[in-house]
Amino acid sequence: TASPDCTLPEATILETLHTMHDNRYQHMPVTTASGELLGVVDALQLAYVALGGGADGSAADSFWESALQLPGDGGESGRGSDGGSRSGAGSDAGGRSEGGASLRTVNSTAVGTALGATAPAQPPHELPPIPRPPPVAMAALLAEEDPTQPQRTVAQLRPAKPVLLYAKGTSVLDAARAMAAKRADAALVVAADGTLLGIVTDTDVSRRVVAKSLDASTLGVAEAMTASPKTVTSTQSALSALRTMVANHFRHLPVVEGASDIDGKGGKASGILDLTRVLYDAIDKLEKAQSSNDALGSDVMRKVRAAAGAHIPVAALEALMSSATSVFAPTLAAVLRRAGTAACATVRTNANVTEAALLMSGARRAVMVLDEEGGVAGILTSRDVLFRVVAAGLSADTTNVTSVMTASPDCT
Repeated sequence: TASPDCTLPEATILETLHTMHDNRYQHMPVTTASGELLGVVDALQLAYVALGGGADGSAADSFWESALQLPGDGGESGRGSDGGSRSGAGSDAGGRSEGGASLRTVNSTAVGTALGATAPAQPPHELPPIPRPPPVAMAALLAEEDPTQPQRTVAQLRPAKPVLLYAKGTSVLDAARAMAAKRADAALVVAADGTLLGIVTDTDVSRRVVAKSLDASTLGVAEAMTASPKTVTSTQSALSALRTMVANHFRHLPVVEGASDIDGKGGKASGILDLTRVLYDAIDKLEKAQSSNDALGSDVMRKVRAAAGAHIPVAALEALMSSATSVFAPTLAAVLRRAGTAACATVRTNANVTEAALLMSGARRAVMVLDEEGGVAGILTSRDVLFRVVAAGLSADTTNVTSVMTASPDCT
């Protein structure tokens, strides 16, 4: 895969999410202007910091409610590929037409810095915290909304078709190869009749199999999966499902049908929600609606008013969406401060994959690979481990990290 980019600590969460989405990254190294490694952030971490930051969850609710209020266009946001990989060099992370209150224009100075401007970077501990503006409540602006209007459901979040694995007779190696074939970092484990039994992810394989030097060819997938996971049905509240994912730090949430009780037990696996995909879709919808000079944005706003009631002023809806996206204003410096010592795990180029997986297990994020001078040589993620090591049938104990990492990050 191609070389991953790095970003600077002044970049905001929103700007970084845009860069990651546009370039199909899941992880992003953070460095100073001189190339000193400060840490690694991932899309899920940024989502949790932004949407899980409020004690009462009101800021996150404002964001999700705003996005759910908007009509969808049936499109699908791009999914992240290998950790740190990108679709092409020179891709424009800020690629939108000028004009309008685009979400991408928030803190444009930081955007320029993140994309390679020469402004000096400050250490994370010297940057002041970013105050969070009070959220605008959807209920307050849409107080006269028609109570007969159906609630937004999980089905409207467009759950993906899952990779299904039978618990009986499926090894971790079989699972890894099935997931690699579909470029999926999660799969649902089912009984012979389709009843959901568990979920297995790239992180599960890295932590529970590779880090423990277990044999993926003989270990059953049921031994590596998370059994009896939380689930939702397609008719349940979308907002409730999203709250569950953020509160519990879930990236994936299985969707089942025909469950015998409220906890989803006995349900047949029918889909899977990916928080990053839903998040990118939500940001994209809000961005289009806020681009008032964009014909599509204007059309979206008209549809919103029609759905919410023509008596709702456009200014009120714009204020709602602006407030909702304010949760993404904190910088990466603040994110790294929150992560503390877990901000970055590193290994040298002579390490093997098992050693790196052990560090990933503790840090719960990608590992940076450093050369003999301490410079960044590459990045290794749990997705790399799943696709390039386990699915390929390689021994993690004897495979050097340099042979499976994404090499030579563009961090200068």
